[in-house]
Amino acid sequence: MWILEGEGKAAFSVVAASVSLLASCVTATVAYLYTRKTNRELEELKDRLQTAGKERDARRDYEYEARKRIYEECEPLLFQATEAAVKAKDRITGLARTASQGRLTPGEGSWLEIDSYYLRSTVYYLLAPMAVFRLLRARMTWLDLSLEPSIGIHYSLLKEAAGMFTRDFELASCEPRLAYDPHSEPTEQQILAVPETYRWQGWAHGDLERSLDLLIREDGKGRLQLITYGEFDKHFRKADKSGKDDQVLLKEWEQFFRPFHPARLPVLWRVLVAQAILYQGLENLHRSEAELRLKTILPEGPDPLFDWRAPASATPEGAALSTQNAVLIYLRSRLPALFG
Repeated sequence: MWILEGEGKAAFSVVAASVSLLASCVTATVAYLYTRKTNRELEELKDRLQTAGKERDARRDYEYEARKRIYEECEPLLFQATEAAVKAKDRITGLARTASQGRLTPGEGSWLEIDSYYLRSTVYYLLAPMAVFRLLRARMTWLDLSLEPSIGIHYSLLKEAAGMFTRDFELASCEPRLAYDPHSEPTEQQILAVPETYRWQGWAHGDLERSLDLLIREDGKGRLQLITYGEFDKHFRKADKSGKDDQVLLKEWEQFFRPFHPARLPVLWRVLVAQAILYQGLENLHRSEAELRLKTILPEGPDPLFDWRAPASATPEGAALSTQNAVLIYLRSRLPALFG
């Protein structure tokens, strides 16, 4: 009996030892697998962090170089474009003021008819910011503007303004709609009698581009730049003696503006007011960029500077303000973000 009990204890001890050994093996195996898994995950995490770090460094280097290129290529032209835009806006509001003084009435001593400097400088100041936009567009096509949203807004404002002379029909169709039918083959008598309807008050895209080419020349280093007014005036003097197509274009611009009055050519006046509003937005953005909110870039309502009525005129106020209202509706449809 005693012997059996001893054998039982021995057997139990063997089983217990075996279980303990098995447990130790299992524990060691689990620990090994867990450690291996943990080490693998740590290595993967380390690789991901290293990769992310390299990507972050690469992105930082790319953004630095891209911003550097943007500033080098765009800042000088943006400054020049803003300066040209301010002069264009001032000339457009000046046309309204001159009309209110009775000095734009065709056949009655209009400054655009009797003063060649006023006429030619008007053409130059209105074309200059569009010519600078062409220079800017050529440089910005390969730049990443998402890095500098404010420069993208500058570009959008200039782009919209540069296209206005080709959007005469769109502006004429804005409420209140204007009767505008220059492509119906009107007679010369109809054009003279009802110019607001039958005279073409816009430009074909190709002719506009060719006109802007005349305002661009190469500098001594082979880079393109805007010509000065003095150089532009020389082009006009050559046009007086030349029959070349490009020179003829300048004479067409003279004929385009010589009979201008906001009441006589209301579609063209909408084109000019639209440009002036965009140029004002460009000036606002350039001057107050640090604290400016988007909703303040473009105006919400009419500006009295565009009121061309004479002080004692019988022309109702609505006739002058309707132009601005129509233009603002049109611009809101194209640039809603800049109106808030």
